[in-house]
Amino acid sequence: MSRQAFRSLVFGRSRGERKFARSMSLFAMIAAIATPALGSQFDEQPQAPDQVRVGLIWWPVELTEEGDRFSRSVGKCLSREIEDLAPNVQVVSNFSVRSMLYPLMESETQPDTEEDFGNLLASAQVRTRLAENDLHFLLALSGRTQADDWSEGILCGGGYQAVGCLGFSWSDKETQINAALWTIDGEREPERLTALQQGTSIMPAVLLPIPIPADTQTGACKALSNHVVEQIEVTLRAKTAN
Repeated sequence: MSRQAFRSLVFGRSRGERKFARSMSLFAMIAAIATPALGSQFDEQPQAPDQVRVGLIWWPVELTEEGDRFSRSVGKCLSREIEDLAPNVQVVSNFSVRSMLYPLMESETQPDTEEDFGNLLASAQVRTRLAENDLHFLLALSGRTQADDWSEGILCGGGYQAVGCLGFSWSDKETQINAALWTIDGEREPERLTALQQGTSIMPAVLLPIPIPADTQTGACKALSNHVVEQIEVTLRAKTAN
């Protein structure tokens, strides 16, 4: 199938149809990799394919409560979205991957720079540990959510038999998640991916201010999940072609 036809099959339909198409596409790619070459198509039946296992790892290791909450929330969202888009893909949590690499990715021992982090992931020691745990890809992650201060549009006070607030305020907000997708076998350079979602939180006030936060994190998570699944498809397709 040509690349154009392949993309039309996967992206030109509803979310449910795209999910089914991606599942069948990954199924076929994994089967092509896992099944040994046959002398004749009638000699033996193809072997059942294994799942593609993708490990998550955050760098730097978050030391703040806010950073830890962000990484946990995004990690759960990525696992859910990726596995929903591609049921043949199993996502392994950041905690599990750090346990595989212990003590190399603890807060006291983690690499100080991005270059050192890349060198660590590229080392034979790390690749061996991850391969022994049946990982095929490693998704290295970083990111944050940033929000501006609320605008000054609400007045609060009290008077004769009355007290409360009146007005309207807003705050711009954005979430950016950066990722590098590594192949455990080291045959390809890491693919860098990013997702940025912007929004505006609002806070109307009639007697009491009621903040309504913009959910930029979910949008960024879903966008990155699509990028990751597409890149996994590209990588597996390249492997089957070799």
